Amino acid sequence: MALDDRQGQQRSLHAEEFVVALPFLVRDHVEVISSHSGGRSIMQNWFHAHPILTYLIILALTIYIFNAVFRVQRLPILKEILVHLVMAGGSFVLFVLQFDKLPIIQCMSVAVFMMALLRGRQFYDKLKGKRGGSSSSDTGGA
Repeated sequence: MALDDRQGQQRSLHAEEFVVALPFLVRDHVEVISSHSGGRSIMQNWFHAHPILTYLIILALTIYIFNAVFRVQRLPILKEILVHLVMAGGSFVLFVLQFDKLPIIQCMSVAVFMMALLRGRQFYDKLKGKRGGSSSSDTGGA
């Protein structure tokens, strides 16, 4: 690691000097990142730079969450098309909010992750029940 002297010459940092200079180096680095990004994170900048992919990710997450949580049975084809068109419109509203610096994709990803945890727990309980879950050490205490 090198540090500029007052005359513009570079010299290497020793361990003691590095510890002292570290807060200043980090602060300068963070200021450079935040001045170029408009206050957004790197992930938000990527989503902002790729609007079509961002919209498609939001639409895919919306459809997955709808199918996993709210779908009870298959609908007739016209109603199915109508539901997906409404989801596409709602996804556009979420896209506008994502484009305006709100972490919509991150929040929806957390929801999908929690749903995956629930599915994993249900699968585990199902396997445990097939192996004879009545002999487990659970005494029914809450």
